[in-house]
Amino acid sequence: MFRSKLYACAVALLLTAFLGACSSSRHAANAGNGEWPQTRQTAPTGPSRGAVAPLSFPVVDSLAATYLPWNDLYMPFNLKLSRPLSVSCSGRATMVRDSEILLSLRVLGIEMAQIYFNTDSVWVVDKLHKLYCSVPLEKLSGTAGFTVGDIQSAMLGRAFYPAVGTLNDDSRYTDKMFSFDMRGDTLLLLPRRVPTGTSWHLNVVNPGPRLQGIEVELPGSAAFAVAYDGIDNTPAGAVASQVSVAGNAGKTRLDARVTWNPSKARWNENRSTGWQLPRGYRRIGVAEAIKALGLKQ
Repeated sequence: MFRSKLYACAVALLLTAFLGACSSSRHAANAGNGEWPQTRQTAPTGPSRGAVAPLSFPVVDSLAATYLPWNDLYMPFNLKLSRPLSVSCSGRATMVRDSEILLSLRVLGIEMAQIYFNTDSVWVVDKLHKLYCSVPLEKLSGTAGFTVGDIQSAMLGRAFYPAVGTLNDDSRYTDKMFSFDMRGDTLLLLPRRVPTGTSWHLNVVNPGPRLQGIEVELPGSAAFAVAYDGIDNTPAGAVASQVSVAGNAGKTRLDARVTWNPSKARWNENRSTGWQLPRGYRRIGVAEAIKALGLKQ
């Protein structure tokens, strides 16, 4: 049971980082206490929102101004998984911007599992039983086309556009990539082009402004909602200290919360992950891993 729970922790964090990376739900919570300029554009629906007038919304520039460049990061975290199983663990994250993510999952300070991302694939490693599972990044990110950089932005609670990166003050974001709508006091940033069958948007609230969450629906039956809380000012600008994900992938429900520890983060030290697949480990398929957990596809 210990093995199953620990491996479930790794699988949940994998889902959190990917499906949650631009998570989704059919309903987003409204955020009050903020006031927006009385301008409004409604985004067309459909797989392409190409003929949308340029976005004229200064708050987007204000949000982008809260983000600063960074090169690499080390930061501890805690993971609490409620579904599909109940388990908690601590962890350490090492990231190289746009290229690598290494998540080390620990119990009583002992490394028990790893999740490693690069621009090609993702590996989940069970160090206790010398097993591993790998999936091409392209297959896992599906039609949404998320890159490693996108996943990093989503994990840290920073607004981004797929395959382009974190928002900055470049005008191309506001006049070419997003249209917007309002849901109560929440500003919805909608990508102007999305793959057929995929729907997602960013939720931005005032005062701040800050990214409140991301909602995504993918083809099939995957739908997730990500929520961000506890925005910290770091050498890289605004970073969320808590990331919550709720939703479903097929018949499996996911409810997880990652709590970062920005006070112990170390930024821009020219570090690398140094990750290598351990020798002598047996590869198992995704179906076998899911079956071992007793989950439903």
